[in-house]
Amino acid sequence: MKNLLLLGIFLSVFQISLSNIPEFCKEPPDMGRGTTFAFSVYYDPQIDKCNPFFYQGEGGNANRFSSERDCLRNCSPNAESFYPRE
Repeated sequence: MKNLLLLGIFLSVFQISLSNIPEFCKEPPDMGRGTTFAFSVYYDPQIDKCNPFFYQGEGGNANRFSSERDCLRNCSPNAESFYPRE
């Protein structure tokens, strides 16, 4: 019974933290279209991490950042622990 209670608390906290993430940060990576390739990163809310991908220069969605710092600052509920404000 105790383990079930702990699991419930964990899932509640996880759901609350996911609900604080902007909707555009929950979108899957979209390479877009075009012929120009640029290094970009997208936020993965399932693991609270930013991953690299190549953006093709046109289209795509808003879950695209030029650096990990920008990605985490905009999307992660734990941004302060990764990149403290100066």
